[in-house]
Amino acid sequence: MGIVGSVNKVNNRSRIVSLDIAKFILSFFIVGIHTLGKYGLYPISRCAVPLFFMISSYLLWQRFDGKNDLNIIKKFIIRNLQLYIFWFVALLPFILVNGGYLQGNIVMNLIKLVGKFFVSSTFPASWYIVALIIGTLIVYFLRKYINRYIVFALCCISYILCCLCSNYFYLFEGTVVHTAYLLYPGTIYNSFPVSLLWIALGSFFATKERCVSPKRCGILTAVFVVLLFVEHLVTTKHEYVQDNDCYFMLVPLCCCIFVMLINWNLSCKWSAKMCNISTIVYCSHGVIAGLFKNKINPDCWYLYVLVFILTLLVSITVSFVILKLEKIKWLHWLRFSH
Repeated sequence: MGIVGSVNKVNNRSRIVSLDIAKFILSFFIVGIHTLGKYGLYPISRCAVPLFFMISSYLLWQRFDGKNDLNIIKKFIIRNLQLYIFWFVALLPFILVNGGYLQGNIVMNLIKLVGKFFVSSTFPASWYIVALIIGTLIVYFLRKYINRYIVFALCCISYILCCLCSNYFYLFEGTVVHTAYLLYPGTIYNSFPVSLLWIALGSFFATKERCVSPKRCGILTAVFVVLLFVEHLVTTKHEYVQDNDCYFMLVPLCCCIFVMLINWNLSCKWSAKMCNISTIVYCSHGVIAGLFKNKINPDCWYLYVLVFILTLLVSITVSFVILKLEKIKWLHWLRFSH
């Protein structure tokens, strides 16, 4: 997408390569979010999840041809459910023990587990997969029957609420924002409402014929990075923050980064493997990090860095083992891990 250019199918392969590499790098940021604690690279690391949503949405909408869209989205949903089920089963002992599901009323625990599937996490960071599925279905059917700009506005409202419930929570304490946060059955900014805007943006970039130039986006990216840090400093200084998941400045920043990514012509023979590794790292790192995090002194920053490095190394090692074993005939089912 140049200044006046349309989506170029000739360059589409290189664009996919750039997105594969981006996902690999972004998975490092995700590990950092869950291991570095207060020493994490905030707020810039918060770009990771939005960009993951945008990449998945963009690649999905680029496949739509107006005839087989429903079949395409059906396969997309099934594939993500397979990914979720694989890791849910693989991590089931951790889920049952860590979530306390083996204690008390088994029926109530089962209901609680089902509820967490839809609006929260059953294993660390799993909310993203379900949010992607639900968010994609909502945006797809809304765009099917409503003007896409109205859909975009509705998604913006959802994201604004998520921002107000996270980085601006204590500014609006006692208001309708506080009530909405309490009424939502999970954590609203770690559930499908936060995915809607990013999925809508990904679909918009996949179908929009004109876009701002990548060169201009490079300049704007620098500007929005500064503004993101300003927003972070203001909300932190005034103690508005409950969790720092959602920032308003993430929207223009992630859009600029995304435009540069889809216009970045790259060639890399390992890109598909890097993409697979990023998925495995994302799904497995939470449990792996938990093995180390309980042993750290919260005042020792270098121990957090050590946990980050160890978690990343173990996650990548698990990825290589899975990718190697899935080539064995009777272990083909391991491909559902990514």
